[in-house]
Amino acid sequence: MGNINFPFFKGDKKEEKQYLIVGLIALSTIGAFIISYFALINGISGIYPHFFYVPVILSSYFFLRKGLLFSLVISLGYFLETLIFFPYDYFIIFGAGVRSIVLLSVSSIIVFLVDKQRETEKDLKISQFAVDNSPDEIFYLDKSGNFCYVNETFCSNLGYSKDELIRSNISNFIPGFCPVKWNEFYSLVKKDGIKTFETYQTDSGGKKYPVEVKVFSRDYDNQELLYFFSRNILERKLFEESLQKSEREITLILNSISEGLIFLDTDFRVIGVNRAIENLFEKKKEEIIGKKCHEIFYGRNEFCEKCIAQMSLSDKNFQCGDFESPIGRIFRINSNPVFDEEGEFSGIVESVLDITDKKSYEKALKNSNKKLNLLSSITRHDILNQVTAIKLAGDLIAYDDKIPPESETAEYIQMILESVEVINKQISFTKDYEELGIELADWQDVSAIIKNNYANKIFESFNLKCDIPDFEVFADPMFKKVIFNMFDNSLRHGVNVTSVKFSFIENEDNGVLVYEDNGQGVLDDKKSMIFEKGFGSNTGLGLYLSKEILGITDISITENGVYGKGVRFEIIIPSKYWRMKNQEH
Repeated sequence: MGNINFPFFKGDKKEEKQYLIVGLIALSTIGAFIISYFALINGISGIYPHFFYVPVILSSYFFLRKGLLFSLVISLGYFLETLIFFPYDYFIIFGAGVRSIVLLSVSSIIVFLVDKQRETEKDLKISQFAVDNSPDEIFYLDKSGNFCYVNETFCSNLGYSKDELIRSNISNFIPGFCPVKWNEFYSLVKKDGIKTFETYQTDSGGKKYPVEVKVFSRDYDNQELLYFFSRNILERKLFEESLQKSEREITLILNSISEGLIFLDTDFRVIGVNRAIENLFEKKKEEIIGKKCHEIFYGRNEFCEKCIAQMSLSDKNFQCGDFESPIGRIFRINSNPVFDEEGEFSGIVESVLDITDKKSYEKALKNSNKKLNLLSSITRHDILNQVTAIKLAGDLIAYDDKIPPESETAEYIQMILESVEVINKQISFTKDYEELGIELADWQDVSAIIKNNYANKIFESFNLKCDIPDFEVFADPMFKKVIFNMFDNSLRHGVNVTSVKFSFIENEDNGVLVYEDNGQGVLDDKKSMIFEKGFGSNTGLGLYLSKEILGITDISITENGVYGKGVRFEIIIPSKYWRMKNQEH
């Protein structure tokens, strides 16, 4: 048969077994042919062919396809041997051919069955290996709770050998399964078919560890068995405890915040609140969870006409609004949409602040300011009347022929008139200054304000170039006075100004509105002084007032033009206080 390689035999004993099988096949083959030879020379054509079944069966069983090939050789040898001794006896030749086919058929059937058997055995071994080495603990118990099978993981986790466990009862490792409770448990599983629960197991060192157990009932070989699949969940338990601790800490932090917090899901239903919300609305968390925001704030079944939550989702940006609740409290609500890593909408976080008292204080302050402004207006009117009377009297005295123009008296009268004029201008300034900060800052159209001021006839001698985008600035309503003062400054102090220009520079952190003229400009040593109160050749209040107006919303102004070429005022606007027109922040 030549050199045959048997890779599945390893070790001396297997090699000895291999040689023994090959020897038996060889001896049985030689013996069959010898018996066949003596039978044929004696004219016997029957019985002896059965001896060929021995090598055919042995080779087919142990060597499968190689055995089938060897059986083919034996069959052909037998047929040729018969043909030699009975060349003209067609009946014997036909019988020999049939027997050869039968020998090959027997070999094929054996090869097929053994091959299937070995595949099945291999699958069973793989399955058994998987069960034995499963990361989960697997064991079978009989009706009394005795172990019938345990896998390696169960043995390793408990610290016992298989032999020790097979002789034991489950009550030794799960104390809760005492005989009485085991019987109850067994009956329950038999009734329900499958059961899942969590418990603790005790290892050989007496240490307990948590497990999740799935058990079901099946009968095998007329024996009632319960099959257990147990998983060590110590890491999961530790993670759950850590998660619960984190949740408690987060809840503690949220509850310590005085500002109310509401968490909405994608359907605008409340899924979480902090303690401040319970206090604000005088409701328990259980009464709020699951409701929609408009149900909490207004007790209504439909969304508000201008729902802050919907607006924030639509714009995908922060939105803020003030609302009065049915109980008369005023709340400021800040709504922030939340998106996951893939950009999908996952909910909304709203902060709620009770500003009822603040609104009351604002109203009281406005009323006080209104009264003070009224008093100031009346007082200013009375003072201006007296100033006018003094000025009129001074003018009459100044034109009196009895007082020589070069006399000391005339000089004193002129000093009085100049002082009266200063008083008049300062009193007029108080009218503008008292309006500063009275109204809330708002978004204002810069281009429109420039055009409205330029429309004033006193500036008609200027050639205006306005090279700015359509943008808005968040400033005090008196921002228009700042633009007016730019024009007025060029008119009063610019010296032969014929051209003025507005431009805009957009930087990363701010935007800069630039005003330039072609006048004389400002001396370098005076640039930092022109915004001080009282500085200048006129009232000294225009640029000072502009600086104060802009400062309300953290806007600053500087002058950095070149003397002799004209002024260059730069109004520096923080990025959060300017925006392109029609863009909502």
